Amino acid sequence: MGIMQLLMSTVASGDKTYVEDLFNPDLYSNPAAAPNPRTITNGVNLLEEGGLVWVKNRSFTSGGTGRSHVLFSTANSATSSTSDHCLMPDNTDSLKDMGATGTVTWNDNGWSVPAGDGDINGNWFGDYVAWSFRKCPGFLDIVTYDGSEPNQTVPHNLGCVPGMMIVKRTNASGSWCVWHKGLTSTTTNWIKLEENAGEESSTDIWNSTAPTKDNFTVGDYSGVNANGGEYVAYLFADGADSDAQVFGKGGNESIIKMGHLSIPGTGLFDVDLGWEPQYVMIKKRDAANGVVDNWQIHDNMREFNKTGICWLEANTSNDEEAFTVSDGSFWGDTFVPYARGFKSESSAFNNANYIYMAIRRGPMKEPTAGTDVFAMDTYGGTAPSPPQYTSGFPPDMEISFNTDSSASPENRYNSSRLLGEVLMYPNANNAEVSNINRKWDYEDGMGSGTGTISNYQSCLFRRAPGFFDVVAYNGDASNNAKTVYHNLGVKPELIFTKCLSNARNWIVTCPAMGGTISGGSNDGTAYDYITGYLDLDNYFNWRTYSASSHMTQDVTTTTITYAGNASGGNADLNYAGYDYVAYLFASKSKVSAIGQYTGTGSAVNVDCGFVAPARFVLIKRIGLEPVDVAGDWYLYDSKRGISSGSGNDPYILLNTTDASTTTTDYIDQYASGFTVTSSAPAALNDTGTYLYLAIA
Repeated sequence: MGIMQLLMSTVASGDKTYVEDLFNPDLYSNPAAAPNPRTITNGVNLLEEGGLVWVKNRSFTSGGTGRSHVLFSTANSATSSTSDHCLMPDNTDSLKDMGATGTVTWNDNGWSVPAGDGDINGNWFGDYVAWSFRKCPGFLDIVTYDGSEPNQTVPHNLGCVPGMMIVKRTNASGSWCVWHKGLTSTTTNWIKLEENAGEESSTDIWNSTAPTKDNFTVGDYSGVNANGGEYVAYLFADGADSDAQVFGKGGNESIIKMGHLSIPGTGLFDVDLGWEPQYVMIKKRDAANGVVDNWQIHDNMREFNKTGICWLEANTSNDEEAFTVSDGSFWGDTFVPYARGFKSESSAFNNANYIYMAIRRGPMKEPTAGTDVFAMDTYGGTAPSPPQYTSGFPPDMEISFNTDSSASPENRYNSSRLLGEVLMYPNANNAEVSNINRKWDYEDGMGSGTGTISNYQSCLFRRAPGFFDVVAYNGDASNNAKTVYHNLGVKPELIFTKCLSNARNWIVTCPAMGGTISGGSNDGTAYDYITGYLDLDNYFNWRTYSASSHMTQDVTTTTITYAGNASGGNADLNYAGYDYVAYLFASKSKVSAIGQYTGTGSAVNVDCGFVAPARFVLIKRIGLEPVDVAGDWYLYDSKRGISSGSGNDPYILLNTTDASTTTTDYIDQYASGFTVTSSAPAALNDTGTYLYLAIA
């Protein structure tokens, strides 16, 4: 067995490898005059496996220019654990000696750097982004070689045919030579990383030879091969190659893809990757004409969402360009990630051919503890601030509210990373509202507010397989049924859907909760699922499926199908020209539980299968018959307190503007879930059926 077969066999049959093991975008700031050394802990093992760290200052301009991109790799290490040299893709320089303040130390869970160098960790230099790439067959290989004219074949360990290669001379100046599978010719064409120019053609670059899964060939162009030259090549895989489909739980999924797209004059396009990207680098391959010519880098930590667009340019030192919903409607839907890829419904990109590199969104691993995916914090309660709410992980959705029991009536607030700088009100049917403080470019929280306001609290959720997902979609243009893809990985059990662009009700659907009506005028009637409202109190009734109903029965592990609006009765979920968001929850062992309990009037212990009491509990009476016995949405959490005995347990009603209630004892801790006490009102404990979402 050859070395590559051995490596690939290890990936496929041994420990599973996920995208979060190999790639991570990290954000950090240095607003202080004397910054501390920086340690990035992201779970990427660069020390033992090797890799690349690409850093860019996002927000510091001096003398009209920003800071350069900086590339460190373990191939340019001073020792096996440090790197004191870098390359800068916005120029053609050779290796730069970073000196003592810029020497990167490789760690088995990230990397670290001293303070002082403005390119990576300088004082008063503002915000940075760093992308960590780990070497692994099927994802990335880094090769160094010496020039040998007139041409040579260079072996690699990528384990598959590359989708993109970036070659740079390191001991002298020279262009960054890019080969990409999406160029017009894969044997003669190349494009420069340091320029905004289009592709070029020459037999001297790749010696008229396309790369293979074992090697690549260089000709006699000095940028890729010259006697006395020293070179580094970054080889990126393409998940369309079956040899690169070796990741995930089954060891058969891709995490990186390269491609070409031809965008028409309308600017509309849809790139189906088979998964949602967290990172896209895109470049027009046609000759430069001033319209989106530069190498743009987008990632989901920096306004890669439905309402805005934010990018850095690999070929310039420019600061970050950002246009959000507050900058005007033109930028909405310009460059949007979704469950299957990325798309545009704007005209910003048009009439041109582009090449791209896309990396899959993580995490791919299923969570094992509630603390991995759910957190609570008070406004400014955890330093530093911002973020105004700290979670300890990159959150994807939040619900915030005033916890003061004497407060005046006030809305509840909801926002999400996929929607950007907008918010919605869970207690109202308003369309989304622009809010520049709803910022998500933080690693461990959200919100740009400063200071401390202790009576405001947020519940923060992270997307993860088997637990929670967020999808945004547009209503079907012809009001036909709409199939929406998701990445929950299992059939959703609880779905909250809201129209963003128009005032429509929040619709709540429980696809798996079918049954038979017991009692009343509809006694014995079977139903496939239950559906109702979040933003209206005392209304959550059963509904059987029909063509004009809210949702078809096609709720699967990968899709939701919303019924069409031909009869005018489904605009809450699917209407031509309307935009929507859906929050999808599922039960995950020891993490989350969705279910029903039957009230008795006596204490009811709800076993969620947790190893400790629930930290978050949302309860709603579902009045299947009659409707008028339904109740409000009660939200409890351990941040405000869920007592272990007779103590009071504060709650808010998510669907109202009522002040927080702090003087009742309606629920208690239970070893594996929660207890509904005998003192609870009919809205929580009577002879009825109750829906709950609990998180450990």
